[in-house]
Amino acid sequence: MRNATAAPIKRTAVERQVNVHIVFLFIFLLALSIRSTIGSSIRTWFFSSQQWYLLEQSTITGRAKGFIEDILTFIILYNNLIPISLIVTMEVVKFQQAQLINSDLDMYYAKTDTPALCRTSSLVEELGQIDVSYGHSGGPRR
Repeated sequence: MRNATAAPIKRTAVERQVNVHIVFLFIFLLALSIRSTIGSSIRTWFFSSQQWYLLEQSTITGRAKGFIEDILTFIILYNNLIPISLIVTMEVVKFQQAQLINSDLDMYYAKTDTPALCRTSSLVEELGQIDVSYGHSGGPRR
């Protein structure tokens, strides 16, 4: 039963940071949409008698339906805050960097006729990152 659990998804530090930023932007998008909808509702409440040609709903259910429609409208209007293409662009850049590593002649080992082989697209992000440093555990150093 120990091996029955699924393996965790490995993500690089850059991917984790981008995910946090996207979640923050989504929450900001919702807050901005709700504030805009409240402002729109206040404006409609003050000027509904002057704008008779818009045929505003005066019932509670009509106003609730209008509120939900306004929230969805503002979410659609402000959806450019979340850069969906950023993730796609990051994947394309990682793939191109992996191809550059594979074709690098300075990384060719002539004795065994072995070229560089990048087996993961996130190799460049992982280079140079140190999470844990193992050192000497006690005792005098000589």
